[in-house]
Formats: sequence, C-alpha cells, structure tokens
Amino acid sequence: MRLCKARRAVIWRISEGAFRLAAHTATTEPEHARLLADHPVSLSNKSIAGRAAIQARTIHSHDAEVDASLGDQRQRRSGGARTMLGVPL
Repeated sequence: MRLCKARRAVIWRISEGAFRLAAHTATTEPEHARLLADHPVSLSNKSIAGRAAIQARTIHSHDAEVDASLGDQRQRRSGGARTMLGVPL
C-alpha cells in the first residue's frame, strides 16, 4: 500500500474457479467487505484480479468506472474505487 499510496487493499484467493475474499485492510468499510465476501469474483478478464491472474502480470486500470470490458460494477461502486491495481501473487 505504501508503494502506490492506496487507501485500502484487498487480497483474493482462487478457490473453486473464483476469487474469494482472503483479507482486506481495516480501512475497507464493513458493508463493502461483506459484499466482497458474499459475492466471489469470477476468474475471467472481466475483473482486474482475473486479468492479473490470467495474464500473469500486473494490471493497472486508471479508471475502472469507464472500462466497458469489466463486468459487474456493483463491487467497485460499493467501494468507491476507480483506479485499480491487480498484482498476481
């Protein structure tokens, strides 16, 4: 988080073909954390995490709100994130 001066971070774990919430920073709002935990993200190019995993490289979206190739925007809007960085671990 210090590297890119992010206000919050989320770590996903791949399980059963989807990303499931593994950890998040304390700055993540409780309602948003529940939404992330209750709605796994599919392993596809329709998410920043999916692109990072599939392409095995860091993915940076300057404005995820206007990226038409991303899927469900419910999670992004809930968290208020626009600039996103996905890094495969």
